[in-house]
Amino acid sequence: MSGLYRPLETSLLGPNTTCQRPVQQLPMNLTPASPAIDVMTDLRHVASQAVSPFSGIEQATERMKNAGVRLLFVINQSYEILGILTSQDILEERIVTHMNTHNIRREEITARDLMTPQSQVEVLQMYDVARATVGDIIKTFRQMGRQHALVVEEIEGKQTIRGILSTTQIAKQTGIHVDTSQYAGSFAELQASIS
Repeated sequence: MSGLYRPLETSLLGPNTTCQRPVQQLPMNLTPASPAIDVMTDLRHVASQAVSPFSGIEQATERMKNAGVRLLFVINQSYEILGILTSQDILEERIVTHMNTHNIRREEITARDLMTPQSQVEVLQMYDVARATVGDIIKTFRQMGRQHALVVEEIEGKQTIRGILSTTQIAKQTGIHVDTSQYAGSFAELQASIS
């Protein structure tokens, strides 16, 4: 090699060093008429958080707290999504109910026990979200009776999760509290309540 190159000085990694995390800057002071895409956490810019189905509930709770999220993907060794675990799923009353129903100790409960399985996770299509408003998303959350919605898109013929919408993020950006507790828990329940 020519004399144009020089070695860089090295040093030792210091204690308490952390890694930088991607941050998505979402706009504030939105209204129901604002584009829905402005309240979506885009997983192309923000790393998703995940746990193994065999992770204990305490471990999953700590992961949520440390990452500042309310939704974890439950994934297998191939990074395929088996389900989702939300902060609502790990409420103390649900944990106690599961312990009593299955006659097990708290330490024995895993993410798989309390997660919403992949086959029951309702999703929104990216092409719909791209054309929707924040008001449309609020109405969708109320219809779903949920606080989170996954946004999917097709890439090379395979479905992938592009983003996450949440009532918490909407409230943060708009100041509008979205109460979904009085609404049906699924489209099927909604249809049943109408019939």
